[in-house]
Amino acid sequence: MILVRIARGISDHFPTRATEWHMCLPAVYVGLALSWQPDLFSSNSAYANAAAWMGEAAWSAMFLFAACLRLIALTINGTFRSFQWSPIIRLGVAMFTAFAWGQLGMGFVLLWLETGRATFLMGILAHLVLVECFNIFRASRDWAEAQHGRTRLAKG
Repeated sequence: MILVRIARGISDHFPTRATEWHMCLPAVYVGLALSWQPDLFSSNSAYANAAAWMGEAAWSAMFLFAACLRLIALTINGTFRSFQWSPIIRLGVAMFTAFAWGQLGMGFVLLWLETGRATFLMGILAHLVLVECFNIFRASRDWAEAQHGRTRLAKG
């Protein structure tokens, strides 16, 4: 019975949370790629800036943790409406991953500024940051609406 409830909760909210569900994939892909290639940063100087901030294992753990936390929050959000913290968790994950994608992107922007070597990853990472900004807006709005609804109920 609980599986039916979870499936229904996800399917009911999927259209309005599609970008958040979608953003789990690149986080998992990057997390797994860095986990499976622990020497990636040392294999190409393009990754020097990212390597200066953290190693592959830390980047991998960070993205995989963010993806798992987002999946849990989205599943709970659609299934258990009484759990009031889901919009806050979604907001936190979106802010965290926007920052992480931005840090990776900044590494490639710095590479371009320092050496003139441009990479397609600058555009891809900028797009991921933009999508996360949209997710930040949506989660913020959901949180505000939930707070407003609770305030109205408490007064009424």
